[in-house]
Amino acid sequence: MDNKKVPILKEYIDIFLDIKRNLGMIIKFQILEKIIIFIILIPLLKYIPLLLMKSKGYEVLANGLITKFIFSLQGVLSIFWIIAISIIILILEIGGLITLCYLIYTKSKEVAFRSVARFCIRKTKSFMGIGGVIMGLYFIIIAPLLEFGIHTSIFSEIAIPDFIEEYIFSNTLLNITYVLLTLILVVLSVQWIFSLHIVIFEGKSALKALKESTRLVRKNIKAFLRETVGFIFINFIVLFIIVIIAILIMGIIISSVNMDTTTGQVVFSAITLLISIGVFSFGFIVIPIQVYQITRMYFRFKGEIPSINLELKVKESIIDKILMRKRTLWLVGVVAFMFFSFSSRLILLEIENTKYNVMITAHRGSSNEAPENTLASLKAAIDNGADYAEIDVQETKDGKIVVIHDSNLKRTTGVNKNIWEMELSEIRELDNGSWFSEKFKGEKIPTLEEVLMYTNGRLKLNIEIKKNGHEKNLVNEVVRIIKESNRMDSTVITSLDYNVIQDVEKIDSKIKTGYIMYMAIGNLEQLNVDFYSMEVSNVNDSFVSKAHKIGREVHVWTVNDEEDMKEMIELGVDNIITDKDKLVRKVLEENKEVNIFDF
Repeated sequence: MDNKKVPILKEYIDIFLDIKRNLGMIIKFQILEKIIIFIILIPLLKYIPLLLMKSKGYEVLANGLITKFIFSLQGVLSIFWIIAISIIILILEIGGLITLCYLIYTKSKEVAFRSVARFCIRKTKSFMGIGGVIMGLYFIIIAPLLEFGIHTSIFSEIAIPDFIEEYIFSNTLLNITYVLLTLILVVLSVQWIFSLHIVIFEGKSALKALKESTRLVRKNIKAFLRETVGFIFINFIVLFIIVIIAILIMGIIISSVNMDTTTGQVVFSAITLLISIGVFSFGFIVIPIQVYQITRMYFRFKGEIPSINLELKVKESIIDKILMRKRTLWLVGVVAFMFFSFSSRLILLEIENTKYNVMITAHRGSSNEAPENTLASLKAAIDNGADYAEIDVQETKDGKIVVIHDSNLKRTTGVNKNIWEMELSEIRELDNGSWFSEKFKGEKIPTLEEVLMYTNGRLKLNIEIKKNGHEKNLVNEVVRIIKESNRMDSTVITSLDYNVIQDVEKIDSKIKTGYIMYMAIGNLEQLNVDFYSMEVSNVNDSFVSKAHKIGREVHVWTVNDEEDMKEMIELGVDNIITDKDKLVRKVLEENKEVNIFDF
């Protein structure tokens, strides 16, 4: 039989048994490696760029400031530093697992952690040059972006922001380009899958390793695809069976306990905790299993097993001694489990009472049902039960404040003129509704005064001030109009331009302000704002918790995917900005009807 063509089920079982036999060694290695990464390397990765930011005079970088900083000397140094530390993390975390897989495959004795770490760190010299940058980008960014499975602790998940995806998918040419680029990256990812193995075992430069991996995969493409697809299929079946069994067991337990009682709620909390432990434990072994499968393929395709010299383990480490005390570990584990089961009940009850207090903001009004930024879209937002409407304001040639998103009028009116080139009387004549539907023919571009009057008592407003470089008195006029309309308590002002927010704060600090950010780096506490308005892909539990600790709300934009809506609600954000306000209301109402302990 061809040594490259192995029975897939047998190979799967062999991998499982090998991992099971060496589970202790794998866990110990990952504990030590994670300690080094999370206590030393990742703080260093963040700390030095923050120091360089401060030396440039920045406490926080957001939006356009990020680009400005990147092209400065401090920015370039930060990029080099991040690349260097990221490569060290890659070589220690994934390279270390590859080395461990070699020991498992060759049935070698356990070696000292410092020997594995030293062996891997020495390979960092292979990353000098453009090949190292390419390989680093592949493992650190491209693989998690494509959900390829193997990733480092730097980025376990990366996603293209929703607003960028929506823009791409709305343009045919960009959509085709996106699909082609994705296919190219998938092909390259497959071809480069052995590149780190080649660096580790053959000592080749990153660029040569990428080329050698490509050659190896192409030469054995049938065997590679056969085994990879087979493993994916078996993994799916195994995971499906595990999930079904878990659901059945949970169903039996939950159905036999009254969830309205304290005992039932503690049981539910215990089950929730068990699931969390299971997910965490699964994450601890899934990457080693994937790396081991790839390593075995690499050895078969190469037709030889390299010889590497590592220092054997001669004495027990502290972690060895801890893990050997199994009775103590079990006792501590049971006590901790019981404690967290009881405390989790209180946490879950608190979440039940607070997480659904989420405000809904209709983006440019209900812009899926009526032309954006019009009285018609605001009426739809009111009818749909939105709490706020987000509107955009700009200044006309004669200094009037109108509600419109684009600086150029062509998209929504068909007139190829900029807003600052026309007076209000001319703008009044334009048809701002036919582009959306004939039903809205004759819909006008409203003034800020008209919008404030129309929504008074019915809908709060998030007024985004959009600067185009031609305004004369935009900020002052917006503040004046809000105050004269007696809408101080039912409006907030936001902007992508931090200077605009500071201008508002100087004019009247009683007006609630929010800084719109695509992403942000640094100490956000230094920002003089009342709330953060953050793009959905950059919002996580840590961000929300930190904001709430310093008394600031988190508004999230633009949330149009139902799963994202549910996730943001669970995170406890304060305001969801969406084009689908009716759907957000439906999701909120459905979740409110289901008590967290009702199953």
